[in-house]
Amino acid sequence: MSKVLKNSIIYSFFSFFRRGIGFFLLPIYTSYLTTTDYGTVSIVTSITRFLTILYSFSLSKAVLRFYFEDKNNEEILKKSWGTYISFISLIAFSCTLIMVFFRNKLFAEIAKGIPFFPLVFLGLLTALFAPIYDMYQTILQAKQDGLSYSKNSLSFFLIQLSIILVLVVGFKMKAFGVLSATVITTFCFFILAVIKLKPKIKIGFDKPLFRRSFRYCFPLIPHAFSGWIMSLMDRLFLNSMKSTSLVGIYNVGFQFGNVINTITAAVDRAYTPWFFEQITYGKDGEKRIVRFALFITVVYAFLALIISLFTIDILNIMVTVNFREGWQVVPFLSYGYVFNGIYFLVCGVLFLKRTQIVPIITFSTAMLNILLNTILIPKWGMNGAAFASMISHLAGSVLTLVVAQRLQYIPFKWIKMYGVAVCGFAISILATRIGIKSLIVIFSLKISIVLFFLLVILFVYKKETKLIYNKVHERIFRKRK
Repeated sequence: MSKVLKNSIIYSFFSFFRRGIGFFLLPIYTSYLTTTDYGTVSIVTSITRFLTILYSFSLSKAVLRFYFEDKNNEEILKKSWGTYISFISLIAFSCTLIMVFFRNKLFAEIAKGIPFFPLVFLGLLTALFAPIYDMYQTILQAKQDGLSYSKNSLSFFLIQLSIILVLVVGFKMKAFGVLSATVITTFCFFILAVIKLKPKIKIGFDKPLFRRSFRYCFPLIPHAFSGWIMSLMDRLFLNSMKSTSLVGIYNVGFQFGNVINTITAAVDRAYTPWFFEQITYGKDGEKRIVRFALFITVVYAFLALIISLFTIDILNIMVTVNFREGWQVVPFLSYGYVFNGIYFLVCGVLFLKRTQIVPIITFSTAMLNILLNTILIPKWGMNGAAFASMISHLAGSVLTLVVAQRLQYIPFKWIKMYGVAVCGFAISILATRIGIKSLIVIFSLKISIVLFFLLVILFVYKKETKLIYNKVHERIFRKRK
């Protein structure tokens, strides 16, 4: 268990830099952007994310899958990577031209109220350059060159942050400044990727290698799109059914809820290979999987509780008054990602036994999310979107658990796992919507709740908490030394 905890801490640290620019820039965004401006940035970013997934065709998964088979044959590696790059570049360039030509039909609803030139067009340019850089990062990941991967992630964050400060704070360019900074940074790292990849690839199209990769990647394409629907479609529905301004307020809350998503995704990177390793040890391995799954779910629920309780206090300090209502959606989004974390914990059997089932489950969950958004947003606005997200993640994790247990039974303490998540959510809803007007009393109540849960965790999971402490202390001490 020490290995998975150690790697989870490392991945979480760098994931915050890679994914956290929106969160770290909240004070700037909410000071220099209107709610409509911030909503515009969120909508265009959602479109960019969709197109990046579309252009890549999940070929990055093929890089990870076949690298260890081909690494001893440099010529095959050059041809396969060159084939991926050539295909992605052709698709990206062709689709960008088509979308510019048919812009009035394609973006009338999904980017309602947002001018195509220059704002949506900047998103298209970002999507044009992003897949090649993402492919380069995936190659580094496959080669286990974590240092270069981390340096690139940190550099991207710092450069984008610097440009945003210049354009948004210095030149008051608002949404145009944020989107321009993203394009500039992505283009710079696109050039870096091209330079670094040039000696490692052979531009062309090798049909046998492409067929091999596409057969592997094709079932994963719906899975990738389903993930996009689950994380970003709510903002497109809000924009279409309500207003871009409401999207901006919602996105403030999303940045806090997304902290749990960042943590669960980082833990999953460390957990998945550890899970496969433990399965080979039979019953003893299963016992370690079960104990870790329950422990980490308790941690997720505890962190989601802290975020849900104190977001309103942080927003009162961190953002301007127009954005502060975003706290309302945080409990739904945070615990939605707790349920998604449970999905990561129980889905390993599917990847081990029946990979083709994964996109069926995720696609079904995404369709449920769309249905719930359609029903709930007109009635409850952004709270409806957040509730739809939480229920969809809950349904997806339960469905995955049921199917996985039929394929190979692992005695997960699923009642306790879901129980602690549901209890945490219920407490966060009651504590944040209680009718006490005294700020001192309500803040004291929140502190008491957090301390109580912390003491319970420390008592029940002495071994695991001590292990985490030792790993963090070891890394800090080593760095200072």
